[in-house]
Amino acid sequence: MDRPGRPKSSERLRKEDCAALVIRDLPILLRRSGGETITSVDVDGVIAGTRPFRIQLQVRRTKQGWRCLCPSCNRRAAVIYFPPDSVEPECRVCLRLVYECQYDKLPAWAQAMRYEFERMRSGRASGG
Repeated sequence: MDRPGRPKSSERLRKEDCAALVIRDLPILLRRSGGETITSVDVDGVIAGTRPFRIQLQVRRTKQGWRCLCPSCNRRAAVIYFPPDSVEPECRVCLRLVYECQYDKLPAWAQAMRYEFERMRSGRASGG
């Protein structure tokens, strides 16, 4: 029986297709002391080595670590994403992101068996 998932023809954007900006890894935040909170931070960088960006983020330190407010919806996020061909970041909710694993139709044990079968078959074919 197939595991429920989204059809391959779904038009929704996948997380794996977007550039991710992990807030806790921003160098400016790593230099801050433990209890200090920040209201605004300028972040600049380059996406995929070709698209420069400069954004201003509202950030704060929470019990879970550094979080920013999504520039679109003001939702608290640990990661913001840049869609392909864009320098305007949004959170996963705004972009309606889906994950690659949501498209897998096989359970994990069946995928492992398929991998082993393919490995054995290619080893037998090349070892010949």
